[in-house]
Amino acid sequence: MERNIFYRKLLTKSDGELQQILDRPEAYTPEAILAAATILAERKVSLSPHHMKVFEKTRGDMAASQQKVRLQEEGRETNVLGKRLLAGMVDMLIVGIISYIIGWVLMHTSLLKPPAGTVISLLILYVYVTLANSSSRGASIGKMFFSLGVVDKNGNNLTFKQAAWRYGVLLIPYAVFRVLNDAGLILFGFFDGLMWVYWLTIIYFPLTDPRRRAFHDLLTSTYVKGDLDTRELNVAYPANRKRVFVVLSSLMVAVIMGVSISTTLSGGFYFNINPQITADVETLQQTANDIQLMDGVNKVGMTLATSNGLSSIKVEVIVDDISESPDLYDRIYAVLQQKAPGLLKKVDHTDITLESGFDMMFASAKKSSTKTYK
Repeated sequence: MERNIFYRKLLTKSDGELQQILDRPEAYTPEAILAAATILAERKVSLSPHHMKVFEKTRGDMAASQQKVRLQEEGRETNVLGKRLLAGMVDMLIVGIISYIIGWVLMHTSLLKPPAGTVISLLILYVYVTLANSSSRGASIGKMFFSLGVVDKNGNNLTFKQAAWRYGVLLIPYAVFRVLNDAGLILFGFFDGLMWVYWLTIIYFPLTDPRRRAFHDLLTSTYVKGDLDTRELNVAYPANRKRVFVVLSSLMVAVIMGVSISTTLSGGFYFNINPQITADVETLQQTANDIQLMDGVNKVGMTLATSNGLSSIKVEVIVDDISESPDLYDRIYAVLQQKAPGLLKKVDHTDITLESGFDMMFASAKKSSTKTYK
């Protein structure tokens, strides 16, 4: 009753006046009827069957009305969440087109060597969403297409600083984890675990927040609104759901680190009891280092493989341009003959694959060619 303004107003009324309200329910609001019945009950005044029927009906009608409003709000929130996903797809398409054009221009330069392509693509996305969502329209092209906009906690369009902070919170963690992964920094699966927590964060908060806000909305006090949405923005995220997220995140990191450590230990034990395998792997690594020094070579990967009872060495080399390296296959095989002659005799064939093009996360264009030596 604390929020019922009629409760305080009717406290000074006599019992007879309160009973008159229950006698004529059609003349009063549901809140006034509930307040009158509550005050009479607090005064230990017995309600007649008619008054009790009026009270129960009014209370039931109000509960049904509140439930209807709540369902309508949830429906609007779910509708906005679906529109956000579709708007994001439109924006990704736009960023992909821009990335493809830049990738095509820079394709045969060193500017797209890993992880530069990923960083450039993320920068394109960051600049695009920051400028678009801090514009006078307060929305990216995708959001405008679905009548959405981004506002601050007061319902105002974002400033450039607010938009930069909002999308920095969203994109910088992914950029850091992606670059560390491309650099081969594993740290017993810790960074892999954090990357999985990042994706959990992306999914968990919009599904559990009453206003369907994403984690970057919550951290930066911003909100994505539909064109007819006028509801309150400053709604706190439930504390119990924060605790659930912390537990899930901790378990996820622990499990992934446990799997990584277990794999490392079991692999190390396997190599220790198979010294020949250890020597072969070291030979491949040394050979890959020599191939990496060749002109036009950007990245080298070498593995031992077995398929259908046949063993092979697979060499994958990323180059600036395949068409400019017709003799590179033979030069790579010559290095293998020089550095790993014993290993070549053990396998049935060697596959050397050259790959060129670009991969900018949101856009890629690649071509490859493989030559087999038996």
